[in-house]
Amino acid sequence: MFLSINEMQLGRVRFSETFAPGVIDFFDPQLRQATPIVTAGAAQLTESTLEIVVSGTFSTTMEVSCDRCLESAARPIEASFTLSYLPAAAAPETGDPPSRAPSWKSASMKATVSS
Repeated sequence: MFLSINEMQLGRVRFSETFAPGVIDFFDPQLRQATPIVTAGAAQLTESTLEIVVSGTFSTTMEVSCDRCLESAARPIEASFTLSYLPAAAAPETGDPPSRAPSWKSASMKATVSS
C-alpha cells in the first residue's frame, strides 16, 4: 500500500486494502493467517508540524496450534490503529546519520484490539 504525500497535501487520503494469507510474514511458523486482512482508514498530513497520521481498522482470523492438544485454534481479530510519523528532523534521535532527502520516522503507534 502506498500513500502519496502529494495527495495528503491536498487533503485526507482514504484507503481500503485487503492482504491475502501468506502475503505478510509474521515471523512465527506457529501463527497462521486464516482469512484475508481487511483494512480501511485515512491518512492526513498536518501542515504545521508535517506529521503524517494514519488511522483505521483491520480485521482477520488467525490460527495457532494449541500447545496442550495440538489442535488448530482460530481467533478472530478486529482492531483500530493510529500511526504517527514525524519528519526525521523532528523525530527522537536514533543514532542514524541524517539524510538529505525529506523522510519520516514512526514516532508512535497505538493499536486497540477488541475481543
